[in-house]
Amino acid sequence: FPGSDKAFEAGLYVANRYKDKGQTKMAMQKFNEIAEYTKKYTNPETANPVMVSRAMGYLVRCYTEMNDIPLAIETLVQTYERYPNLPEGKYAPLRIADLYENVLKDNQKAAQWLKTYMKSNPDYQDDEELKAHIRNLEQP
Repeated sequence: FPGSDKAFEAGLYVANRYKDKGQTKMAMQKFNEIAEYTKKYTNPETANPVMVSRAMGYLVRCYTEMNDIPLAIETLVQTYERYPNLPEGKYAPLRIADLYENVLKDNQKAAQWLKTYMKSNPDYQDDEELKAHIRNLEQP
């Protein structure tokens, strides 16, 4: 149970429960606790890459739900750089682009990260829908 998906989910559930009830101070305390707990599992020297990348994914969720978007993006960039072949790393540029586009309203950075995703995922280099979305983001 410690360090498992269930443990991470349980911590996020408790924090979100306080958040949903409007108990902001208690919610932030619980989010900070789960972030510290999760960080223990992101050390590549003490855990295997799959476990580390998954823990980093939960850390991103925690930061996002805390509305600490810059820290969520920083963690996603680290995940992408360290684990580009694992699902959490492979799809990190899409999540980064989403945060830039829909939360921070920075379409230029969103477009840059979508291009990064296309370059690092050859199956999507010719995706016309993705290219069209990038063009739309790049327009002033």
